[in-house]
Amino acid sequence: MAEDIPRVLKILLTCKEEERFNRFAEREKVSHEEAKRRVLQRENHVLAKINKIHGRDDIFAPNHYNMVIDTTGKNPQEILQAVLDKLT
Repeated sequence: MAEDIPRVLKILLTCKEEERFNRFAEREKVSHEEAKRRVLQRENHVLAKINKIHGRDDIFAPNHYNMVIDTTGKNPQEILQAVLDKLT
């Protein structure tokens, strides 16, 4: 949404689906299947809302971002360091 705003660092954080489900299940203390259902439901809801408001269905296309970070197997400090490295 910030494509035309200069000096905005646009970062897309990605993660393998199974890791997303595992993280959610652990955080919310639910089964893997419940986590999968809820994550996909939430994602579909958010995408539908963005499409309705902004008329876009491509918000996860890497070409819209200055940086894409796969967070699978990374801790928050590693992700932060990658962003800081990009800024320097």
